[in-house]
Amino acid sequence: MSNMMGFVKKRWPLIVSIVVILAALPAGWIVSNGLNSGIKQRQESAANSLLSSLDGLRVTYELPGLVEGMEPVQNSGMPHEKLTEFYREAQQAQAERLAEATEAIIAFNHKERGVLVEGLFPKQPEDDSEAQLLRLRMQDMLIPGSGDSAYEQLLERVGATTPPDAQRVLDTLNDTRARLFERESAQSGASEPDDEELDAITQELVAQRVSLYARPAQENSIYLTLDQFPIGSPFDVSPSFPRQAVSGSPSHGRTFLWQFDYWLAEDLIGFFVEANSRDGRLLPIVDAPIKRVLTIDGQPLQLGGGGGDSEWEDTIDPGPDASNQVFEPRFFQSPSGRELGWNNQLYDLRRVELSLIVDSARIPEIIDAASRHNLMTVVDLDVSSIDVWSDLELGFYYGQDHVVRLDIELEILYLRAWTAPVMPDTVRLELGLEPHPEPAAEDGFGDEQGPG
Repeated sequence: MSNMMGFVKKRWPLIVSIVVILAALPAGWIVSNGLNSGIKQRQESAANSLLSSLDGLRVTYELPGLVEGMEPVQNSGMPHEKLTEFYREAQQAQAERLAEATEAIIAFNHKERGVLVEGLFPKQPEDDSEAQLLRLRMQDMLIPGSGDSAYEQLLERVGATTPPDAQRVLDTLNDTRARLFERESAQSGASEPDDEELDAITQELVAQRVSLYARPAQENSIYLTLDQFPIGSPFDVSPSFPRQAVSGSPSHGRTFLWQFDYWLAEDLIGFFVEANSRDGRLLPIVDAPIKRVLTIDGQPLQLGGGGGDSEWEDTIDPGPDASNQVFEPRFFQSPSGRELGWNNQLYDLRRVELSLIVDSARIPEIIDAASRHNLMTVVDLDVSSIDVWSDLELGFYYGQDHVVRLDIELEILYLRAWTAPVMPDTVRLELGLEPHPEPAAEDGFGDEQGPG
């Protein structure tokens, strides 16, 4: 023990150092662990704060779908100069394509059509006499009989014709019959031909009669007259036009309905031309898909109607604006999803039922011709057989094709992008549209401009 104490006394500085070192190791670990934990918490807090700041900078790039149901193109992440530029250019290009497509659709529907009488729409002259003169000029342009009325010119455009006059055919056949009798009498010396000669004469007369009927069918494109267009007021049927002058002077609103119905008639004639043309040339009836128009029966432009000075009854609601929402398809009302009589701010919908005699094998061509000509949709059709020989008795010659009766219903859209600017205020108000703004007064010494 004494030796141990002596050893300690001699080496106590060393022993104390060893003890201090041994005690410092766990103490240092404890202290350093505490310091590390504090540093870690501070670093984690700083990192989380930085991540939160970065998350706030995250963006979502999106390129909307062009049509309903098309998924948009999206990309979420940190903003990047290249991505920003790419999506900016893509959205700009998409907006330009949509604008071009919109202009193309409007131009396709419009077809650079104007009004029949300049200066009458949308605002007629303030001077009553001048305004009445323009309205009467519109009426005169539509009344048929002169051969160059607006609707008669439409018939000429489609190569319309009628069967040969029955009395002329009969006179021609009687002349031929008399000549044949004279020929047979001169050859046989008999006053009357025998049965064999009568059969030969009959066959020749039948052939000549068919030839007389076939001639218009080889020189024209369709059997159609103004009698196939509906007769009635512009509030009952369409397309409507005056057959004779109305009593007094037609109103401004009525003349516009005549104008709108003329556009409708133009599209129906355009549809016939489209169906019966090849390489820009009208086919003759014997080769054309549409041989004959039996009836045309359309529904007029729907308007509200008339309290006060209005020609109609109540102003109708303008309906939804298609630029702000997508129209809900209404397939329970129509195969097209568009409901007749449902008003909106984008277009007016017209329905026309046509009864036609057509080549049965080319009905698909006829349906395609409708959509090629304008914003037309076939919403209904029915096919039935006809008595060709009965029609031939009346002078209608269809050629060698197998023909049937086609009852077809067309739905035609008229975009208000081009129709509304020429609508009179009386019609605009009935459709729920704002009236045309009044022209601003001129600067300087000029008077205020009168309505257009």
